[in-house]
Amino acid sequence: MGADAIRSAANKRPVYAIVAARDASSNALARIGQLAWEVPSVRVGTREELGQAVGRGVAALVGVTDRELAARIVELSETDGTEQEHTRD
Repeated sequence: MGADAIRSAANKRPVYAIVAARDASSNALARIGQLAWEVPSVRVGTREELGQAVGRGVAALVGVTDRELAARIVELSETDGTEQEHTRD
């Protein structure tokens, strides 16, 4: 969770999607650098809601390292009107 953890994970294994809280600061995505432009990014809920969903107190960003889970998150966001950001061409 968080920009540092996502960057660290991306150095060890692929990150297939980023889930960002709607109330995350614009600086949060900027802190993960180029990765924010290379993988699908979906905005959902608040930092508290995202944190609760992943078993944390709060989380502004979550990097998804499971390919199938990432694909499903992106797929569901397309069908339910969830805001998507930077996606691969």
